[in-house]
Amino acid sequence: MAEAIIGKQRNGPTGTVKLAYIDKYTRFENLEKR
Repeated sequence: MAEAIIGKQRNGPTGTVKLAYIDKYTRFENLEKR
C-alpha cells in the first residue's frame, strides 16, 4: 500500500489518496475503486 499526497491541483481538491501496488503489472491502483 502507498499513499500519494496531492498538494497542488489546478482545478480540483487537494488531499491524500491510498493506492494498491499491483506488482504483476508494475502499477498502482486506487484502493477506493476496488
